[in-house]
Amino acid sequence: MSHFLQYSDRAWGLIRTTGKSEQYAFSYFTGYNIPCYLPHIRKVISKYKSVRRIMFPCYLFVAWGDQDIAIMKNCYHISHRIQSEVNADNDIIEQMEDIYRIEQLSEIGDFPLTKTASYQSKLIKLHSGPLKGMKGHWVNSTNGQCQFNVCLNIVGTHYEIAFNKEFVYQSVDAIAV
Repeated sequence: MSHFLQYSDRAWGLIRTTGKSEQYAFSYFTGYNIPCYLPHIRKVISKYKSVRRIMFPCYLFVAWGDQDIAIMKNCYHISHRIQSEVNADNDIIEQMEDIYRIEQLSEIGDFPLTKTASYQSKLIKLHSGPLKGMKGHWVNSTNGQCQFNVCLNIVGTHYEIAFNKEFVYQSVDAIAV
């Protein structure tokens, strides 16, 4: 099931906002009925407390077209726009679907999101389990456990989200996402 549509008159892209203005820009665009997506991830603070944080600070996904340019120019919290061609935004929609699944999975477990210095050149695609279709690589963590790091690339900034081996191989039916 797809959560993000491909439009005939607009394309998905990334908006870079000025410092800590992503929520303002999200509210601004939704007020004008411009489709947008601001991913959050749950972070465990303690045994009894967790918070939802913006997954990619200063970025949000927006679908805009020529008809929305004037509205976008009036939003003073935008520092840069990166747009795909209309009907050629399949890659960004696929990546948003993966991010959406990770966002949903973060509600049932604590999966650390970290920036990395380099992007792995040899990625494998999982063919089963709750992360089916996601690309990443296997690593040994500092505590000796094997984990699968899902790799994301958001405008040249590389992120990895670590999932332990047991989670990767558990049944999809056991997870209600």
